[in-house]
This record gives sequence, structure tokens and C-alpha cells, in this order.
Amino acid sequence: MPEYWLSLGSNLGNRKTNLFRALKQLNSLGTVLKRSSVYETKPVGTAARHNFLNMACKLRTQLQPFRLLRKLKQIETEFGRIRTERWGNRIIDLDIIYWNGKELHTNILTIPHHLMENRAFVLIPLAECCADLINHQGKSIKELMGKLSDPNDVRLYKRSENSQT
Repeated sequence: MPEYWLSLGSNLGNRKTNLFRALKQLNSLGTVLKRSSVYETKPVGTAARHNFLNMACKLRTQLQPFRLLRKLKQIETEFGRIRTERWGNRIIDLDIIYWNGKELHTNILTIPHHLMENRAFVLIPLAECCADLINHQGKSIKELMGKLSDPNDVRLYKRSENSQT
């Protein structure tokens, strides 16, 4: 059965609740086998104005990549995500990062995710769960992290369970 590593992010509303609601929705598509802690990260680009909460999870599902992508976009829409600007604010963002060690390159979907190697907010949560996972170029997540320009922009989120953000 296919297994995927996903990246989750939110910077609007109750960010932590958004992430855990998304995990619950992902469990309806299969089984979330593993998940990282929650990390707080600065936004990438200039459009988003609020810090993100991010995490990674491993999902086992019968869905093939394009069907999974459609389901992820459907979940984002159900949460109220509106795509108005690139790298803008998001109530929820769900991305496929890896898929059973396979590669896929189309104009709709690229796996492994084409920007992940430069994104601390993806690599650091992944490293917590699977630091030795090898990418399509034979490099581990741990090795990719060593090349990050500023991994300090990502820190473990330690707000209380009752926190609204």
C-alpha cells in the first residue's frame, strides 16, 4: 500500500487546531502512521504576514498520487483556504513530499516536492520522524538539513494546549 510523507502548515486562525483537524481528515483517507511535533516558522516569501505552524506526517493510503492530491486540495477547500496569492496566508496547506521512494514529474505534481530541499519548515519536522530517509539523489534528510541557509527560523512550538494560536 502506498505511503506518503506530507507537510502540513497553517498561519491563520487557530493554527494548532487547524493542523490537528487536518490530521484527523488525513486519517479518513488512510492511516497516519507517524507525525512530528509542531514547529513555528517564519513565512517564506513576502505575501504571508503571520508565522506558520508546521508539521510532517506519514500517511498510508490506497490512494495513488493524483487522487491523493485531489483529496488534499479538497480538504484545504473545506477548511476555507482561498488561493489568491502565491506564498500567501493559509488556513491550511497540505503538500506531498515523498511517495514510497518513487519519483513523479508532471506539470500538476512533482514528487519529491521540488522545493523541499531549501525549506527548513519541511526538513526539520521530517528529520524528527525520518532523518535517515533517502531522497532520489541518495541524500538523507539529515544531509539536506546541513545545507540549509537558516534553520534557526524553525523552532519547536511550545505553547500550552489551551493556546488559541
